[in-house]
Amino acid sequence: MKKKKKNFLKKILISIFLVFSILFLLLLYLKIFDPLWNPFRTRTEKVMEMMEKKFGELRTFRSEIEINVIIRNEEEKTLTAKLLTEVDKTEIENQRVKGNFDFKFLQRGEEFLFDGENILVGENYFIKFNQFPSLSFLTDIGFYPNAIKNRWIKLDFESLKELLVDLESEFEVPDLVENFERSKLIQKDIEEKLRNLLVGEKLYLIKKELPDEKIDKKNAYHYIFALNRKEIKKLLPEIMEIYFQGIFRLLPEKFQPLPEEKENFVTDLTEKIANILDKVGEIEGEIWIGKKDLLIYKMEVKKSIKLADLTNGKESGNLNFKLDINFSNYDQEINIVEPAEFLAIKKVFEEIFGPVIKMHQIQERDKERKSDMELIKSALDFYYTIYKNYPVSKTMPNEIKIKINEKEECLFSNCERPKDPDFGPCPDYQWISNLKNPQKFCAFACLENGKFFAVSHKGIQELEELPKTLDCW
Repeated sequence: MKKKKKNFLKKILISIFLVFSILFLLLLYLKIFDPLWNPFRTRTEKVMEMMEKKFGELRTFRSEIEINVIIRNEEEKTLTAKLLTEVDKTEIENQRVKGNFDFKFLQRGEEFLFDGENILVGENYFIKFNQFPSLSFLTDIGFYPNAIKNRWIKLDFESLKELLVDLESEFEVPDLVENFERSKLIQKDIEEKLRNLLVGEKLYLIKKELPDEKIDKKNAYHYIFALNRKEIKKLLPEIMEIYFQGIFRLLPEKFQPLPEEKENFVTDLTEKIANILDKVGEIEGEIWIGKKDLLIYKMEVKKSIKLADLTNGKESGNLNFKLDINFSNYDQEINIVEPAEFLAIKKVFEEIFGPVIKMHQIQERDKERKSDMELIKSALDFYYTIYKNYPVSKTMPNEIKIKINEKEECLFSNCERPKDPDFGPCPDYQWISNLKNPQKFCAFACLENGKFFAVSHKGIQELEELPKTLDCW
């Protein structure tokens, strides 16, 4: 009887063990319990392959990127960039993107802020600057950032083309529109070639699988990855060749380097970049991928580099880099529309940059006037060395000639002196009559800055007041 009871108990225990074993295996198989040693755990390669595939098939998503760069040597410099982007690829031919950008640069206790918003709808791009740093070199040329703050600006092919037509005419720069249209085709060609080159290439390696974690209340695979420097360096020559051959195609014929110069340039730059990759060393990061949907939710990269390694010992200190990317709102509805009010780029150019260009044109014409007057003075001085007096005239001489070996020679190109380049306060260069004193002369140009550039027997001088006598000043 006892023996029968023992056998019965043993059967019950074995049955319980089998049931629990089956349940445990089922938990492992269904990944309800999914430790790293789970024999049914999805292979890392399969997870990454499915993640890339599913990410490419997404219709909408949101990304938040934060970049921090800190350079510590004799002083500390900090750059922080935050980029928030929403992407809607529902319509393949009319993709929509909406984003915010925020850049901060801190040096010697001084902070520079630059932030705004941008929207892309098809081929129409809109941008708005909410904060723009006040930089002296911008105000020096007449550009005041407040003029474009908080205003949407539209950048599209047609308005850019229209602007280039005007610039081509205004500055007499040939082929601006043709080169712009050609640049778009070359850019597309470069992008297509790079895509074809990189498709299927493994630019990263999974180095280690870490225990699962929760991201946004979702269970996630957690891996340490590293950039595949060996593969990147192998592809680098082809990448550089594709990119710079496109750049060379953009250059006008007269600026084209010789074939061997192109080859040497690309080879030299490729070697320098490969050298930098070696100096930087291995770049590692962490990545989190949802276990249920196999979508990427977070990526983080950190790197500290000794400046001495990058500068061959010329600088001490460190460069610290950190990149955080968070993805969310997968396949959720996103409403991205064009701004109701905006300025076309041509209008912005006329309103904001027009005065800057006008000032530059004035400066260039005044520069030409000064150069002309110096040329006139040189001719007059040469005349004086031969005849010991200046040409006698009531008005500005149109030509100055000398005799050399009984042959008349002109001191100006085509025998005519330079003329005022127009748009100035005086119709032409001015001359004070020297009929009564050929040992003196006074000629001057009326500058558009309100001053007068005078040349005379006494020398050269820029004057505040109009010259009125033969002594000039």
